[in-house]
Amino acid sequence: MTAADDRAFARPFRRGVLGVAILFVFIGGLLAAFGSGADRPAGVAERWLADVGDTTRKGVRDRSREAAEEVGPVELAADLLPDGDTDGRAAFADLEVGQATVREEGGSPTAFVPFRLHQRVDGETRDAVDGTVVLVDDGDGWRVAAVGPPVPGQEVPSEGGDPAERAPVGLFVGAIALAIVLTVTCSALVRLSGSDAPATE
Repeated sequence: MTAADDRAFARPFRRGVLGVAILFVFIGGLLAAFGSGADRPAGVAERWLADVGDTTRKGVRDRSREAAEEVGPVELAADLLPDGDTDGRAAFADLEVGQATVREEGGSPTAFVPFRLHQRVDGETRDAVDGTVVLVDDGDGWRVAAVGPPVPGQEVPSEGGDPAERAPVGLFVGAIALAIVLTVTCSALVRLSGSDAPATE
């Protein structure tokens, strides 16, 4: 096979790879636009607590505070932040949230998310802190309204509670179907892009 033949084969292959890459970018855009977990109260609570914990972390303090404030005031978690030195690390050594309980209160959906965390201070990990993040749906999404004591009957998974989120069976079926479609489509793109390759003897 000559160098010209090699180039002729390479061109359709590159087009096929490019088509596959464009397809994945398109699907990634769809997932980013419609697959956000921002509407899940447990996810919002966990992200907010993580950002609050990072307000003591060296190098990301300001950014973490800004991210937390977009969901709820950091001051609501003042009692959760340790009163000692974290040595520039995150305030929480670990963090866990449980399944949200959503009720209608005052005409707005209100979610109660149980959490458990361990404070990191002076090089040590303190005893577990349990509580509840209260969120209200203001029409533009869930916002943290308060941090309170544990709600009876609500527990984090490590204490026997339900997982924060349960993926529906339909989601797994859809993922498998999407994988099959992607495989068939990518294979077809590569075959079609190579249809003008020179014949070999």
